[in-house]
Amino acid sequence: MGDQIYAFQYAYDATGNRTRRRREFDEGVEWDSTYYAYDASNALIRKQVMPANVTTYYYYDANGSRARQVEGGATTYFEYGPQRLITKIIPPLADGNPWQFDYDANSNRYKMDKGGTVSFFQWDGPKLLEERAEDETLLVRYTHGYSPIPNVGTALECYLPSIGESYFLAMDHHGTVNVILDQDGAEVGRRYYDDFGIILGQTGSWPIDLGYQTPWLMVKVGNKWWCLSKYRLYDPDTGTYTSRDPLPLLKKIAQNASGNALGSYTRLLDLRAYAVEDPKKWAGNLYEYARSNPTNLTDAEGLEYYEDCFNQCVGSAMASSQGADQAGIYKDCARKCQGLPLRPPPMPTNIKEYDKCVFYWKQRWDTENPGKPMPSDWILKHCGKVSDITKTPGSPEGPQTPSGSSSPSQPSAAAARDCWSAKVDETEVNYDPATGIYSGLAWIVAENSQTKEQKKYNKVSLGALIGNSDAARKREADSQAGSEARKIADSLNKK
Repeated sequence: MGDQIYAFQYAYDATGNRTRRRREFDEGVEWDSTYYAYDASNALIRKQVMPANVTTYYYYDANGSRARQVEGGATTYFEYGPQRLITKIIPPLADGNPWQFDYDANSNRYKMDKGGTVSFFQWDGPKLLEERAEDETLLVRYTHGYSPIPNVGTALECYLPSIGESYFLAMDHHGTVNVILDQDGAEVGRRYYDDFGIILGQTGSWPIDLGYQTPWLMVKVGNKWWCLSKYRLYDPDTGTYTSRDPLPLLKKIAQNASGNALGSYTRLLDLRAYAVEDPKKWAGNLYEYARSNPTNLTDAEGLEYYEDCFNQCVGSAMASSQGADQAGIYKDCARKCQGLPLRPPPMPTNIKEYDKCVFYWKQRWDTENPGKPMPSDWILKHCGKVSDITKTPGSPEGPQTPSGSSSPSQPSAAAARDCWSAKVDETEVNYDPATGIYSGLAWIVAENSQTKEQKKYNKVSLGALIGNSDAARKREADSQAGSEARKIADSLNKK
């Protein structure tokens, strides 16, 4: 084994905040140590490097987004637009010009003013396809291929018309470009990074903005490097985002039984609609990157990654195998997690949540264990007994199963008598636990429990059918869809 040339040691608090980073340039010989302090919402407020005794202070706006940071009297400012997307980075005056970012209606960063040089970008979801100059001259065109990690490390080739040549990208296991090669296989540039994205060294040239964990862009504003994920700005020096993760605030939108079947991009078009809320009531660290485990985990979009099936699968497999067969683990997890919901549902407190829980864990078993029978205690282990569920305040569903029944097939919304019941397809149902109000459109299915006859109706408004508050029912009933839902319920009750 060779001599140690560089080493890092990290310490963390209970919520995943880095409290210390120690660097060594030889085994046991400390280069420096950096200490970090945070506020109650896990926002980084101070960084101190010793023994140089250089301190950086961080300040935030009312949304919890970093507004400025001050180091040695030099201040960097940040500005944000709708959906808390970064729109400007203003480095210290002596370090260069501001960079500005513009977005389209789908939150794609289509324009960047790189300190006076304007570029336009074309995207296909998370994949960067082209970069063009202000006069529409093509600067770079990217070709993508397969990656075992969805949307990470798919860029394989970049064509630069200015030299009439394609470059090829050699990446590590989480999509970081380490080497750029020309068409003859000769090395154009090479970079060395730490696990969190700090560039430790570079040889040759680097003509593209792809670097740490593609599809992120890696840009140097003034004298400091930043990483641009689709939705947030990442600081590799601190291993944190500059703003809170918005995804937990969107659970009213994302909470549906089909999970990512709708596609995260479809759901997150509603980013513009969320309100500022108290981050303390949401579990998790909203500034943390890759659960402070970037060796094994990834975060393609800068959103809530830590409950994602793929990252859970990789983290568990890496821990149990101690990193053996890393490529096999990534491929296996990509196969296992195809089509699964974004996150496991919580332990249910009402029938609606129980149905959702059963849906998830049945799909989870079938996906991870194709062709194998599901153990009899699988649902019990993850969802509990349906007979133990009792009605809770603000949960209009309550228990709908007969006493002693443990069948998960009971309808979520009882709207009939004489064996007829109505239930809704969970895939488009949004529920606000704070108010107990359901919203959205849903398929209404009527079923006779004895004859198994089913009648499926068009998508209708949900509130009038399943017992929201009086005010909510009135609002829903005032709409045409709400009126149709009431007619369906009334017709079922007459059977």
